[in-house]
Amino acid sequence: MEQPKNNFQTYKYPGKGAVEFAKELVDGMSREEAASIIKKINEGAYIDRSDRRVKRCSHCGYFYRDKTKPNNSRTCCKECKIDLDTFNRKKKKADQELLNPTKKAELRYVWWLEYPYWVNEKEMLKWSWKYEAPYPTDAIAIMTAKKQEKEDLGGSRKKSTENY
Repeated sequence: MEQPKNNFQTYKYPGKGAVEFAKELVDGMSREEAASIIKKINEGAYIDRSDRRVKRCSHCGYFYRDKTKPNNSRTCCKECKIDLDTFNRKKKKADQELLNPTKKAELRYVWWLEYPYWVNEKEMLKWSWKYEAPYPTDAIAIMTAKKQEKEDLGGSRKKSTENY
């Protein structure tokens, strides 16, 4: 008997490919006969070992017939593939979180408390300038000159003198 490849003890619904495969084997049987045969199919009985296209789905764990031309699918249907990829992506992210448990941003600035604070003055000076960049004195003079010029012209649009 071949055991499912996934390590989950919870029940998973079979994918479309697994359902189609089981339908092929129990076509025309009564419900009671079909139920006992499907149970044996999931245990590995009634499966031709010489048929290379019969595989066990990597996600749901049920047997299915691979219909791809190169015979290289790992899942029975598109839904199982999406769920497996999502699971693998979440697993990879969790592993990365375990390897890097604290991020540097959390060490620099404690933002989640009622009164947030910087861990030390060096970090504050190192990072706060990006968010609170001071203007040089000549830049302030240029901005005030542009503002004055805009007001002299009458705002953002020139006023037409033809209406007077």
